[in-house]
Amino acid sequence: MTRHARRLLCALALCVSAPAIADPAPLPPHRAEYLLTRDGLPVADMVMDLGLTPDGGYVYRAETRPHKAVELMRSLSQDIGAGARLEELSSGRIVAGRFRPDQYRHRRDNDDRRTLTIGFDWTTGRAAISSADQPWTMKVPPDAQDKLAVLLALRADLAAGRGDLSYRVADGGRLKTYRYRKEGTDETAAAGASWATVQLTRTKDEGAIDYRLWLAPALAYLPVRVERTENGSHYRMELTAIDPAAKPQAQ
Repeated sequence: MTRHARRLLCALALCVSAPAIADPAPLPPHRAEYLLTRDGLPVADMVMDLGLTPDGGYVYRAETRPHKAVELMRSLSQDIGAGARLEELSSGRIVAGRFRPDQYRHRRDNDDRRTLTIGFDWTTGRAAISSADQPWTMKVPPDAQDKLAVLLALRADLAAGRGDLSYRVADGGRLKTYRYRKEGTDETAAAGASWATVQLTRTKDEGAIDYRLWLAPALAYLPVRVERTENGSHYRMELTAIDPAAKPQAQ
């Protein structure tokens, strides 16, 4: 066998045996902590944690626990229904630089009837949904998101400079369109620093604005503040800490 033939065979063998290279992640892994308030009073603490796997997978988790003041009131009133822990989990893969969910779960302690799971089957273009032991399926487009992964999609699109910030989201057992609109820039204090932020508003379908968000480009567009007004009460979610290993310099 000639030297040229041996080199060609070696090159072919490497092509066959080399593992597939995962798409690069559009966002870095991180752990962020938030304080949730209602009309200025603390009600809950939240942790949002993004993990990435070497094979191009992701796991995104949001866990909300009652604030210690709420826990005290709960223990005094012995109301086991108040202040339950909430957990959302989205897992999937990064495909062509975008987050594609495979599984979603929303679970509330002490209330199994409010546990919801969604499994996305991208080969058939359908999502299998189970809530309170009542399963059903629905058709989903190739770029559909779940209620948690849509935040990753928004952040990745902002980081990439994409202009269209609308998403089809499996929400409440049907598809809804989330639309985000840039409203300007601001300097926002959070986690002991001041951050240059981009302000956005969100609407669902053709409804009114339901959320206002302040995202920090220096933190890969991580939310540093989120606000909502509902039933006469003002709710705020504010960043209190971020994993030091992933924390860049504040502005």
